[in-house]
Amino acid sequence: MMGVIHSTIYSAQDVLSIVAEKYLHLLPQVPYPKWTLLAILTSVIYISCQVSAHRNFTHFLPPGSRGLPIVGKLFQLNLDAWHTFTEWKEQYGPLVPISVAGQSILIMNTHQVTADLLDRRGPIYSDRPRFIVTSEILTGGLLLVFAQYNDVWHRMRCAGHEGLNKTVSADFYPFQQ
Repeated sequence: MMGVIHSTIYSAQDVLSIVAEKYLHLLPQVPYPKWTLLAILTSVIYISCQVSAHRNFTHFLPPGSRGLPIVGKLFQLNLDAWHTFTEWKEQYGPLVPISVAGQSILIMNTHQVTADLLDRRGPIYSDRPRFIVTSEILTGGLLLVFAQYNDVWHRMRCAGHEGLNKTVSADFYPFQQ
């Protein structure tokens, strides 16, 4: 005889009420215990998602040492960072990933690795960070310094070179007087 599995779909309010009934006695002195519990649950879920995403992302990186949880390798870098990079090259190889204050950085320690990644595969890595407010909302993606590396950026760059080269600048001399 097959057993029947009963499943119930709860709304967010029901889940909050069930959790509050079980754990509300743990927060007797908090002014708004349900909202405090909701904030704690939301924070735990957010942090666990961030940690999971970070672990999945680091799976694709070359080997390197782990830094501190939030600041990463920030305290190991100083004005003579190239000494540290050389030590890491000897220990981990020519390509070393680090995280500094949540920003992932890939350190290339040899000319061969740099040429392979940036010269031969340049279009893959030559994009800028996405600035939503300055690039997309305020300028509509038409400001060259914030534009993404794509066909529009290439056409804007060609137009800039056509209008701002040495031979064309001679045409502006009468206006500069």
